[in-house]
Amino acid sequence: MFCLGTLRGGIYALGCAMRPTQTDSRSTSMTHGGDTVIGHFAYRSRLDVICVDGDACLIVGSEMVMKVYVTEFDPANAARTTIRKTRFGEIVRGLRLGAAYAFDESAYSRFYPLALEAGLPVSAADFDASKAEGSRFFTVRVTVA
Repeated sequence: MFCLGTLRGGIYALGCAMRPTQTDSRSTSMTHGGDTVIGHFAYRSRLDVICVDGDACLIVGSEMVMKVYVTEFDPANAARTTIRKTRFGEIVRGLRLGAAYAFDESAYSRFYPLALEAGLPVSAADFDASKAEGSRFFTVRVTVA
Protein backbone atom coordinates (compact mmCIF):
# COMPACT_ATOMS: atom_id res chain seq x y z
CA MET A 1 0.00 0.00 0.00
CA PHE A 2 1.32 3.46 -0.91
CA CYS A 3 0.42 6.75 0.71
CA LEU A 4 1.86 10.14 1.42
CA GLY A 5 2.68 10.79 5.04
CA THR A 6 1.69 14.10 6.51
CA LEU A 7 4.11 15.99 8.67
CA ARG A 8 2.69 18.77 10.82
CA GLY A 9 5.58 21.03 11.78
CA GLY A 10 9.05 19.68 12.45
CA ILE A 11 11.42 18.89 9.62
CA TYR A 12 11.09 16.48 6.75
CA ALA A 13 13.99 14.38 8.00
CA LEU A 14 11.69 13.05 10.69
CA GLY A 15 9.78 11.14 8.07
CA CYS A 16 6.18 10.66 9.02
CA ALA A 17 6.46 12.02 12.56
CA MET A 18 3.44 14.02 13.59
CA ARG A 19 4.91 16.61 15.99
CA PRO A 20 7.70 19.15 15.69
CA THR A 21 10.97 18.29 17.35
CA GLN A 22 13.62 20.18 19.19
CA THR A 23 17.21 19.19 18.62
CA ASP A 24 18.83 17.80 21.74
CA SER A 25 22.12 16.08 21.03
CA ARG A 26 21.93 14.25 24.37
CA SER A 27 18.74 12.47 23.32
CA THR A 28 19.90 11.78 19.78
CA SER A 29 22.08 8.92 20.94
CA MET A 30 25.20 10.14 19.16
CA THR A 31 27.21 7.59 21.12
CA HIS A 32 25.07 4.97 19.42
CA GLY A 33 25.72 5.95 15.80
CA GLY A 34 23.48 9.02 15.62
CA ASP A 35 25.45 10.39 12.65
CA THR A 36 25.52 7.08 10.75
CA VAL A 37 23.67 7.19 7.43
CA ILE A 38 21.04 4.46 7.42
CA GLY A 39 19.53 5.04 4.00
CA HIS A 40 17.44 7.43 1.94
CA PHE A 41 13.93 8.82 2.21
CA ALA A 42 11.88 10.78 -0.33
CA TYR A 43 9.56 13.76 -0.19
CA ARG A 44 7.88 16.30 -2.43
CA SER A 45 7.52 18.95 0.27
CA ARG A 46 7.75 19.16 4.05
CA LEU A 47 4.18 17.91 4.16
CA ASP A 48 4.47 15.28 1.46
CA VAL A 49 6.72 12.36 2.53
CA ILE A 50 6.75 8.99 0.72
CA CYS A 51 5.30 6.33 3.03
CA VAL A 52 4.19 2.70 2.70
CA ASP A 53 2.07 0.40 4.86
CA GLY A 54 -0.24 3.29 5.70
CA ASP A 55 1.97 5.71 7.59
CA ALA A 56 5.49 4.25 7.64
CA CYS A 57 8.14 6.51 6.13
CA LEU A 58 10.04 4.50 3.51
CA ILE A 59 13.80 4.20 4.14
CA VAL A 60 15.85 2.36 1.52
CA GLY A 61 19.54 1.61 1.17
CA SER A 62 20.42 3.74 -1.83
CA GLU A 63 19.27 6.73 -3.83
CA MET A 64 19.03 4.60 -6.97
CA VAL A 65 16.68 2.10 -5.28
CA MET A 66 14.54 4.94 -3.94
CA LYS A 67 14.22 6.36 -7.47
CA VAL A 68 12.92 2.98 -8.62
CA TYR A 69 10.31 2.87 -5.83
CA VAL A 70 9.21 6.48 -6.34
CA THR A 71 8.76 5.84 -10.07
CA GLU A 72 6.83 2.64 -9.32
CA PHE A 73 4.55 4.16 -6.65
CA ASP A 74 3.85 7.54 -8.26
CA PRO A 75 5.25 7.85 -11.79
CA ALA A 76 3.37 11.08 -12.54
CA ASN A 77 5.16 12.92 -9.72
CA ALA A 78 8.53 11.15 -9.68
CA ALA A 79 10.37 14.14 -11.16
CA ARG A 80 9.09 16.41 -8.35
CA THR A 81 10.39 14.11 -5.61
CA THR A 82 13.52 14.91 -3.61
CA ILE A 83 15.62 12.10 -2.18
CA ARG A 84 17.83 12.69 0.87
CA LYS A 85 20.03 10.66 3.18
CA THR A 86 18.71 9.98 6.65
CA ARG A 87 20.77 9.26 9.72
CA PHE A 88 20.22 7.01 12.71
CA GLY A 89 19.70 9.95 15.08
CA GLU A 90 16.96 11.40 12.86
CA ILE A 91 15.14 8.08 12.78
CA VAL A 92 15.41 7.69 16.56
CA ARG A 93 13.94 11.17 17.06
CA GLY A 94 11.08 10.26 14.73
CA LEU A 95 10.46 6.99 16.57
CA ARG A 96 10.35 8.89 19.87
CA LEU A 97 7.65 11.09 18.37
CA GLY A 98 5.59 8.07 17.33
CA ALA A 99 6.63 7.76 13.70
CA ALA A 100 6.80 4.44 11.89
CA TYR A 101 9.53 3.55 9.41
CA ALA A 102 9.49 0.91 6.68
CA PHE A 103 12.99 -0.30 5.79
CA ASP A 104 14.24 -2.29 2.85
CA GLU A 105 16.77 -5.02 3.63
CA SER A 106 19.83 -2.88 2.97
CA ALA A 107 18.72 0.00 5.21
CA TYR A 108 17.53 -2.32 7.99
CA SER A 109 20.89 -4.09 8.04
CA ARG A 110 22.43 -0.71 8.96
CA PHE A 111 19.67 0.32 11.37
CA TYR A 112 19.22 -2.91 13.34
CA PRO A 113 22.62 -3.25 15.06
CA LEU A 114 22.63 0.44 16.04
CA ALA A 115 19.08 0.17 17.35
CA LEU A 116 20.04 -2.81 19.51
CA GLU A 117 23.11 -0.96 20.81
CA ALA A 118 20.91 2.05 21.65
CA GLY A 119 18.48 -0.19 23.55
CA LEU A 120 15.53 0.18 21.17
CA PRO A 121 13.00 -2.67 21.34
CA VAL A 122 13.43 -3.93 17.76
CA SER A 123 13.47 -7.43 16.36
CA ALA A 124 15.38 -9.17 13.62
CA ALA A 125 13.72 -9.07 10.22
CA ASP A 126 13.26 -12.10 7.98
CA PHE A 127 13.17 -10.49 4.55
CA ASP A 128 13.08 -13.85 2.74
CA ALA A 129 9.85 -14.80 4.52
CA SER A 130 8.44 -11.31 3.98
CA LYS A 131 9.21 -11.44 0.26
CA ALA A 132 7.51 -14.83 0.03
CA GLU A 133 4.41 -13.18 1.52
CA GLY A 134 4.62 -10.28 -0.95
CA SER A 135 6.13 -7.65 1.36
CA ARG A 136 9.36 -5.86 0.50
CA PHE A 137 9.72 -3.81 3.68
CA PHE A 138 10.05 -4.27 7.43
CA THR A 139 8.10 -1.71 9.46
CA VAL A 140 9.31 -0.49 12.84
CA ARG A 141 7.06 1.20 15.38
CA VAL A 142 8.29 1.51 18.92
CA THR A 143 7.27 3.20 22.11
CA VAL A 144 10.36 4.93 23.41
CA ALA A 145 10.39 6.82 26.67
